[in-house]
Amino acid sequence: MAYKLKYVCENCGKIEFFHTPEEGFKAGWDYPPKMGEYRVVSPRTCANCSIDTTLYWAMVTGAIKSREDMTSNQKAVLDRILKEPDSITINGENEANTILV
Repeated sequence: MAYKLKYVCENCGKIEFFHTPEEGFKAGWDYPPKMGEYRVVSPRTCANCSIDTTLYWAMVTGAIKSREDMTSNQKAVLDRILKEPDSITINGENEANTILV
């Protein structure tokens, strides 16, 4: 079955599609399984963005103590992470334009 991965940078909002995690990693993306694990909060960033403005960073530095402290973007990032890998996997060519949040 053909599939693509939809990577979304949690900082700048950039979206790219990849055939394999290795392809995304070589393009500079920090995404599981090459970086971290699925369903575990860690940075989900493109090659141009740093981790110091990610949900992960806000959580480990104590800026976020609960879901109520999160922005709407941070909540969307958390929801997407918790639903991985399904939330970033696109099956079939007709679903390439589907927005996964």
